[in-house]
Amino acid sequence: MSNRLLIDPGRFNLSRPGQDVLVASQQNLLFSGDVASPAKVVRGQVSDICSGTTKTTNVAFSSAFSIKPFVMVNLISGSATSRPGEIRTLRTFGDIKMPMNDFCFNFTRVEVAVSTSGISFLMVNYGGSNPTFGYTYDYLVFNYRIGY
Repeated sequence: MSNRLLIDPGRFNLSRPGQDVLVASQQNLLFSGDVASPAKVVRGQVSDICSGTTKTTNVAFSSAFSIKPFVMVNLISGSATSRPGEIRTLRTFGDIKMPMNDFCFNFTRVEVAVSTSGISFLMVNYGGSNPTFGYTYDYLVFNYRIGY
């Protein structure tokens, strides 16, 4: 089995199947951080406000994937949170549930559900008074199957 993924400070490369990422030429890389590859990464951002116990935000992909894609999500706290502007990173190939006990001055949980057609974000607020608070999901979807 060959080395397919290389992550170094300032460098992120993914090679084609059967190609060693350490020696692969640019044409044998599915993704290279050395050159722009906008067709292989989808970036998006969606902001929302939770004013109750739960808030669901859905994002649909422009075209469906054959399998669940790898998704990285930054949750950026907004107004009325304990640390406005703080970034929390979530990574997932599928689904993730992440408890946060100080996000909006009380216990919250973030759920990210990835499917072949989109992403569903769920903010669960366990605060007794259900305060209103803002947040932003900044996400990257990696289409590592492009180029096959």
